[in-house]
Amino acid sequence: METYTVKYASQGIAMLFNQMTQPCDQNMEFIDPLCTIFKICILGYKLEGTKISIKNHTINIQETWALQGLQRWMNSDEKNQLHHLRLTIFYFRGIVLNHIIFEHDKFNNYHYGDILDYINDLAIKGLKKMKLTYVNEKKTNSLLVINCIDEYIKTLNTKYTIDEYANEMNNIHKPAIFAMYNEYTKIWNYHEISIIIDIFKIADTKQEYELQNKLSDAVDQFIIYKDKEIDVIRL
Repeated sequence: METYTVKYASQGIAMLFNQMTQPCDQNMEFIDPLCTIFKICILGYKLEGTKISIKNHTINIQETWALQGLQRWMNSDEKNQLHHLRLTIFYFRGIVLNHIIFEHDKFNNYHYGDILDYINDLAIKGLKKMKLTYVNEKKTNSLLVINCIDEYIKTLNTKYTIDEYANEMNNIHKPAIFAMYNEYTKIWNYHEISIIIDIFKIADTKQEYELQNKLSDAVDQFIIYKDKEIDVIRL
């Protein structure tokens, strides 16, 4: 597949950041697609009412509690932050469908077995849990968020052909972003992915919410660590 990602991948990290920090992209969050997907997966093991906050190129889990509203106000969190997930979710779907191929060997191993489909299903579960939070809030401005979440669920359910995926990528027209996502994948390795998957699978065997919550917290801490590693090429 001839994509902008391939076109821009050989032009260097400095060029990519220059592209991404142009005035039109100043409000963009450069979130790692795998960090995004795993954070969304975590929501499936959390209580309804749990939300996410997106700031400084990272996603933070906000547990449901009495002062969550105050916490979101202090962080300047807004419902429209969810639009930052669009590109990362679409990119991950391309990996699942094997439409995005990497030259570095670290990531190619992920195409073996059903590991990507498992992650994809967990992410859909997490998005549905987050959707319930906004449905049950019954606030007028929650409808836009619900529609946004529905679009992401649709993306993760869509079996794009290679041509359909390439056309959609071209329509998005963010070549530097997709090339940067390729750089992010170089920070990951198959062993790390396997550890996260094993933790999720253990959580799936537990009936008690508290055990599932603690295990998902372990994944959350791991993603926080990975975000710090990825910051090396963000800064």
